[in-house]
Amino acid sequence: MKYLINLNNEPNQSFSFDAGDQVVDMSLRTTTKGVLYCDIAIDGVGIFAGRTCCNKMPLLLNNLLTGNLFFEDLYGNEDPHYDAFNTRFVLVYDTEYKV
Repeated sequence: MKYLINLNNEPNQSFSFDAGDQVVDMSLRTTTKGVLYCDIAIDGVGIFAGRTCCNKMPLLLNNLLTGNLFFEDLYGNEDPHYDAFNTRFVLVYDTEYKV
């Protein structure tokens, strides 16, 4: 099943959400050149920091989470940028995605 994670139209933000019986903490930050990076922790344990967010590329490269997270461009094939979060660029949690 796919779930959309609601984001703010801000260049830098942190948020948490439940992914089944796990809690995911994410931070997003945008460089001055517009590149989006993320940090992820699962159940309080840091998984990675500074991963580049690319269109349709899984953010988790392991199976620590049931499913996976990825950004998707609904109208093309660009990497996500904050000014079009939730309208053009969505963050998807897909419970059936396997690496």
